[in-house]
Amino acid sequence: MRSASISKIDGAEDNIAAAVRHLDDGDLVVLPTETVYGVAARADLASARAKLAEIKDRPTGKPFTVHIGHKDQVARYVTELGGVARRLIEKAWPGPMTLVLQQPKPADAPAAADMDEAGIAAMYHEGTIGLRLPDDDVTAEILQRVGGPVVMASANRAGQPPPGDYRSAMAALGRSVAFGVDGGPTRYNKASTVVGIEGGKFRVLREGVFDERMIRDMANRNILFVCSGNTCRSPMAKALAERLVSEKLGCQPQDLPDYSLQVSSAGASAFPGSPASPNAVKVLADRDIDMADHRSQPLTLDLTRKANHIFTMTAAHRAAVLSIDPTAEDRVTCLSPDGDIEDPFGGDVEDYARCAERIETALRKRLQEIEL
Repeated sequence: MRSASISKIDGAEDNIAAAVRHLDDGDLVVLPTETVYGVAARADLASARAKLAEIKDRPTGKPFTVHIGHKDQVARYVTELGGVARRLIEKAWPGPMTLVLQQPKPADAPAAADMDEAGIAAMYHEGTIGLRLPDDDVTAEILQRVGGPVVMASANRAGQPPPGDYRSAMAALGRSVAFGVDGGPTRYNKASTVVGIEGGKFRVLREGVFDERMIRDMANRNILFVCSGNTCRSPMAKALAERLVSEKLGCQPQDLPDYSLQVSSAGASAFPGSPASPNAVKVLADRDIDMADHRSQPLTLDLTRKANHIFTMTAAHRAAVLSIDPTAEDRVTCLSPDGDIEDPFGGDVEDYARCAERIETALRKRLQEIEL
């Protein structure tokens, strides 16, 4: 994992220092990334912005992507992040993904504190900002040392292909740039994927290195509930959790996948395809939750590996999960912090109602611990 500060990187200190000096002086600098070479400028310096806009033939009002050197720098540009944004930042950065994030009041962002309207407009557009953390240690170090925000675009003139090597980048831009860093051929020679995030949902705005399936896998928050037969406790927990989460997000339970949230249940000793217990169905029907279509499934390694959070009804169920997947140690816990939630199987409706109440009480606590 990249450190927050690197004093020297494979003898590149001179290049790093020179690139920082030129950027702080208002010059344009060519920098390597893992996708294509980019041309960088200080966003808070009017002369630098003008040079970049001229060589990219960029009209006024169309911002450039801000490039940062460490995940911690996101907070300088966006004051609030939702769960999907945090998951993509954690899993995709540094890497070939540009995130278009919401910042309804750009002037409230720390990075905008000492900037004029033109400088802010070079980074923000209609309450959004594009951020990227490139996977190149030298460029990341430069971006951390520069004295202000840095915007960057592909190092080619309008209408030309983005360059995948240093020589092509410098040839395309010529004397317009004051300095360049040669990082060798780029890893992908392909543009980053651009992903917009709004209201807890993501949308691919431009295809690139990552495809939509890969992004969905990174964005997903997968919650798994485990009991014994997957006909009573865990399906009730799943249905109740879907209700609580959807209420929090302001959507319907069936729409949770659109918010990159998956809730499932399984049984450590389940027989596949069994319906939910009639008393469980009745108890949840009394809460206006339809569980009649539930069918049981056994606990599998595939289910545990996909789950970000695994909640079991008892300590024995937790042990069963770990026997299948020892890597789940940090992701599996008993649902109730007050002890095992006992099986109501064989009991009457009142027993199931008490069980459902205990599950819901535990869920309300646990869901507060999960960033949705």
